[in-house]
Amino acid sequence: MNMTAFLRGVCVGMVAGAAADIIVMDYKPFTPFSDENIDGHMIFGMTGRQCQTTIAAGKVLMQDRVLVGIDEEAENAHILEAAKKLWGDLNHRTY
Repeated sequence: MNMTAFLRGVCVGMVAGAAADIIVMDYKPFTPFSDENIDGHMIFGMTGRQCQTTIAAGKVLMQDRVLVGIDEEAENAHILEAAKKLWGDLNHRTY
């Protein structure tokens, strides 16, 4: 079987040079798991908390639950300030 496809001019599939978006989950199912019900497990059983490694466009973004190339504390501080401003604007208050 040819595992290569072209989507909007981008080569995807299991071939050298193809874009790679992959997640590795630490998932332990409590019910039978098979190719016939994997969709149900993905929708109802798996959560982001179980994501162990993320690769997008061939670049590792998170490995062993640690973000790669990002100062997580600095980003969280920036997000907190943006959230304070957003909620302040919505509630006509200063946080």
